[in-house]
Amino acid sequence: MAVSSGEGGGDLAVATPFIKLSGISKSYGATQAVNDVSLEIKRGSVLGLVGENGAGKSTLAKVLAGVVEADTGTIEIDGKPCALKNPREALAAGIALMAQEISLVPEASVEENVLLGSLPSRGSLLRRREMRSRFEELRDLAGFELQPQARVSSLRLADQQKVELLRALSSDSQVIVMDEPSAALSSDEVASLHSTILHVVASGSTVILISHFLEEVLSLSDEIAIMRDGHLVRFGDAKSETVESLVAGMVGSELATDYDNPHRADVGDPVLTVRNFSSGDRFTNINFELSQGEIVGLAGLVGAGRTELARSIYGADPFPSGSVDLHGKAFKPKSPGYSLRLGVFMVPESRKDQGLV
Repeated sequence: MAVSSGEGGGDLAVATPFIKLSGISKSYGATQAVNDVSLEIKRGSVLGLVGENGAGKSTLAKVLAGVVEADTGTIEIDGKPCALKNPREALAAGIALMAQEISLVPEASVEENVLLGSLPSRGSLLRRREMRSRFEELRDLAGFELQPQARVSSLRLADQQKVELLRALSSDSQVIVMDEPSAALSSDEVASLHSTILHVVASGSTVILISHFLEEVLSLSDEIAIMRDGHLVRFGDAKSETVESLVAGMVGSELATDYDNPHRADVGDPVLTVRNFSSGDRFTNINFELSQGEIVGLAGLVGAGRTELARSIYGADPFPSGSVDLHGKAFKPKSPGYSLRLGVFMVPESRKDQGLV
């Protein structure tokens, strides 16, 4: 890949780029999401694309995948100009997008979603045996545990993201754009994902990896492009970057990453106290206290009960056994509206499905 402008590093000559973006710009009203970005992307490599929220990474990916149309600029594929006006045209050109927002058919099965757009059929009838064989091949490649006949609407968000990834793989695309693919995965699943990415690249395809996990980007990428405020500010070999250098490029200045005392000294009175919180097989005997000015991290694998616990405290799920005190007074939320009136807010797991109202 080569960059026409940036903070440093100069141009890097690459023979016969598969995709060439020249002067790509995209604005939404007064917001300039992408501003005059030029890239040359070669085959058989991993390009890490990093930047803060709002830097323009996802918008650039959507332009490449035909989801949105650029205001200015050109795209060349194998040296030929190409106007990608929709995702189908991008797929025909060998480009698949695994978007950050889930975009599956909720009432269809897992295997139907994975093979959507390329379902094997004879006339109006689906060839179910061929579907199952193809699905199992993709599932084994990725190392995911997914039931082919399960309805997508019944899956957790993390499992839906696995379906998105398998659908991107099913197209046999020469370029796969992955926008935050590991955000909802467990550590074992992330390891499987990384193995899958390396397998795809070894087969000759190219992966564009957008991720906030900078260690992941450094470990997988051959080259890294940094975006800030819609601009491409730096490009270089991944081996020449560190977490600190990436952060500095993303925000425009050096940030301190070491702290003499990681513990906050200005913690105030207890705000939320949870005692003996239990709800059948979802979670059992949970006890913790949250003080003013404090951040409490709740960690665990997918299915461990983290989300269910948060929803119960918020009032989105029925209140289980045990007790909760808010500012020293008994708190038993009847509904999210009740919690909101008392100043308790929740940012849900799925913003699109649960956070709009």
